[in-house]
Amino acid sequence: MAEENERLRYYDVLTNLYNLTGFINQVEDYIRNNPNKLCLLMLVDIANFSFINKSYGVEVGDKLLMSVGNILKSHFKDADVLGRVGGDEFAIFAKGVRSKEDIYLLVERVMEVLDKHRAFHVGEVEIRLAVNVGVAVYPDDGRNFKELVQNASVALRLAKEEGPNVVKSYNKEIEEKIISFVKTESLIERAIKKGLFVFHYQPYFEAKSGRIAGFEALVRILDEEGRLHYPNEFIEQLEHSHYLSEFKDWALKEGYEKIEKWGKPISINISTRTFRDESFPERLIEYARRASSEIIIEITERLYMEDPQRAEEVIQTLKKCKNIRVAIDDFGTGYSSLSYLRQISADILKVDISFVRAMLEDERSRAIVETIVRLAKALGMRTLAEGVEREEQREMLVEMGVDYLQGFLLAKPMPEDKVEELL
Repeated sequence: MAEENERLRYYDVLTNLYNLTGFINQVEDYIRNNPNKLCLLMLVDIANFSFINKSYGVEVGDKLLMSVGNILKSHFKDADVLGRVGGDEFAIFAKGVRSKEDIYLLVERVMEVLDKHRAFHVGEVEIRLAVNVGVAVYPDDGRNFKELVQNASVALRLAKEEGPNVVKSYNKEIEEKIISFVKTESLIERAIKKGLFVFHYQPYFEAKSGRIAGFEALVRILDEEGRLHYPNEFIEQLEHSHYLSEFKDWALKEGYEKIEKWGKPISINISTRTFRDESFPERLIEYARRASSEIIIEITERLYMEDPQRAEEVIQTLKKCKNIRVAIDDFGTGYSSLSYLRQISADILKVDISFVRAMLEDERSRAIVETIVRLAKALGMRTLAEGVEREEQREMLVEMGVDYLQGFLLAKPMPEDKVEELL
């Protein structure tokens, strides 16, 4: 009985690995007796485990945990310490690592081992295993277990934010990033819950007549203290957060309302993750069908070229709605070929700002802009030149036959009330 109680105190019943208490004891004991040995702590977290439990049931989740425990036991020597230290979190303490080069090999081995067992079958259920790993090195990243596990946890948190199957190693730069991440996460959460997201609108103009042709919606966060936060502060994190769906709903609703209010086309930039969301075209079409003017969806040339066939399928689906147009942003900066360009069903090519800025002094940049304009016309597309900041640029672009102009010479991004004054 005493032996059984002792086992329950230090071992995890489900996986037969050390529990948190047992793991701590083993690691602290080794560090105390080997204070100068290089060691490695890895925290391995199963991605989306709560979803697995909810979707397939706790029994399936338990079997997955047991399988992961068995895989780790079969691939690590007895000298290393293995534990299940949280609900879906495992820990590996590799003792007496010979060199820092071995650290990378150990981490790579963990990922390779788990990758070989990527598909789990529990009865008729197939589960795709994905993990995140946070790494800390003794004694560089901590002189005791508490410091070591805190820093490995920091690395794990950052890995989880980048998506499944990401490994991160702790260092001061990571620590600063995680502090920044927490602040940004709080900002995004408040923006969703308190309605702090706003669009600023940059007009673009018909090149020949100078009339307003439409507006590009550029997202900002206006916080409780009146500070304006620009996309470079939060957009990448928003794209990987669970608030993205709510943000997309807000953006579509906001864009639709402004189209109805101003009677002008509104263009909205679409990220890679949103473009790949299979439900997005349907949600966009739902708003566009009711709109009195066009919604223009902007995707970058690089996004298009990542998977031209898939991109073209999405564009064709969107363009079944007469109120949706598609613009290719940053055109000329990616790696498209003429064979793909002839397949693009876009309505507008946006000439990248880098070419517009350089074309007055650089003949090659000017030649590229002229070529894009001619090519677009031949393919039945319109062109929009970004970054028009000087009168000489405007005159040259009009002479080239560009359809639309956008830039600080003509108008800067502005809040809603300033748009209404302009109109």
